[in-house]
Amino acid sequence: MTKKEKEYAAVSHLLNEYGLSVIDRKEQERPDFVCSNKDGIVIGIEVTEVRDKSKSQIEETERVVDSLLKEYTESRRERFCGMYSVRINQSKIHNGEHFRALKKELFEELDTILSGESSGGIIVVKAVKYSSDILIVLQEPGHFTTCRQIPANWLDEAISAKNKKLIEYDSLPENQSLRIREYWLVISVPLKEGWDLTYAHNYSIRTGYSRVYLFDGFGNKRIV
Repeated sequence: MTKKEKEYAAVSHLLNEYGLSVIDRKEQERPDFVCSNKDGIVIGIEVTEVRDKSKSQIEETERVVDSLLKEYTESRRERFCGMYSVRINQSKIHNGEHFRALKKELFEELDTILSGESSGGIIVVKAVKYSSDILIVLQEPGHFTTCRQIPANWLDEAISAKNKKLIEYDSLPENQSLRIREYWLVISVPLKEGWDLTYAHNYSIRTGYSRVYLFDGFGNKRIV
């Protein structure tokens, strides 16, 4: 997927939700997209991305967790039939320097939690079995890793950088001739990195953009 295709994916939900049509431009794309609604109001949309600088570590930790849970599933298939969501505390698997050999401890925690003897442990924060009256596709435990709230300073840095661009965009003759009414900012936050957007509205943000959205691969959440 090209950079432009990724940017389009980040705004496509907004285009559909607000009935926006992208205006083709020959000029350099500043902002990334210029759109209009059915009333002819023109909106400029800028896209940026926030990533965890330790992404490679996160991916490797997920690979280790996946492998351990797969091995656990195969060794306990008869005991634990059904679909489970297992929340893993990744910091117990990787301490920031190297991976810890916690297979024995992980398996013991899962055994006690899934048998009802415990509600949570040090490595396994929680394990929940889906109710029997819903469609179960996978007859084996699944998992998701601990979600984290995006650090406010990361968003501040991303928005601050784009605030400077906003002044430039607003002064461009081609944008003035288009009579752009509002500028929106979309911040893409890769879903695989485990960000939780549930509490995104708690951020205190100062920006010149009329709206700021976070995009996690499924949809956009407005925070301004």
